[in-house]
Amino acid sequence: MFVIKKNGEIEPLQEEKIKTVVARIGGSLELANKIVEKVKTSLPDRVPVELIYKTLFDEVHRENPVLGCKLNLKKAISELGPTGFPFEQYFAKVLEHSGYSAVLPMLFEGKCVQHEMDVYATKGGDEYLVECKFHQYWQKKSDIKTALYVYAKVLDINEKNKKQFKPWIATNTKFSMDAVDYSHCQGIKITAWKHPLGESLENLIEKSNCYPITILPSGTREIFQRLIAEHVVLVEDFLKLSKEEIQKISGVSAEKCEYLLQEANLLRPTR
Repeated sequence: MFVIKKNGEIEPLQEEKIKTVVARIGGSLELANKIVEKVKTSLPDRVPVELIYKTLFDEVHRENPVLGCKLNLKKAISELGPTGFPFEQYFAKVLEHSGYSAVLPMLFEGKCVQHEMDVYATKGGDEYLVECKFHQYWQKKSDIKTALYVYAKVLDINEKNKKQFKPWIATNTKFSMDAVDYSHCQGIKITAWKHPLGESLENLIEKSNCYPITILPSGTREIFQRLIAEHVVLVEDFLKLSKEEIQKISGVSAEKCEYLLQEANLLRPTR
């Protein structure tokens, strides 16, 4: 069986990749083997990677709706767009639920010019100035220009204020290798998809149980945009609303409201 990748390349099906994905979201080996068998028996010998992903999502969601939602996390974050501000709001909330205090956005006087930073975060005496880089397309990486730009901004602010604010860049995609190397060299804290190990964006989300409202399968872009406009960014925020408030803000029917609440309750924070 061969997989047709998005760039047109063809490679043999790698069963271990499917098993790794299932294990990452907390699924059992039994579930992973079941999905591999489903892919091998129900799909053609040459299959687009998108169809494999759809089969994976459908099977996981059928077996365990909570794991199905978590599997869709990357796509859900990309749907916070098209502008970057909802991601800034979202990341600030993730930080707050991870033990930081977070304020957004803030203006700081630099030695040369004034700068706006997306999030001002503090924890344990450390002060961070955070730049959030949101990309709707997962192929897009934050490159070294972003790292250079953020480092220069924070350096200018520190020189003016005689402070030691620490630079931090958060993105919903990945960094280029040059950006990673430069950030490590200059002491820039970075948060991205699958980086750094143990403290990546998805790690922070899963540890804090801060799932974006866009993760709900029954929602639509229009519904999400209306909710986000009212600062309902987390599933947790959504669950604090009454049914009447949900219907008024999102414009959904009572029946649709019930579906959304059922899905949201599956991800209800346990803290």
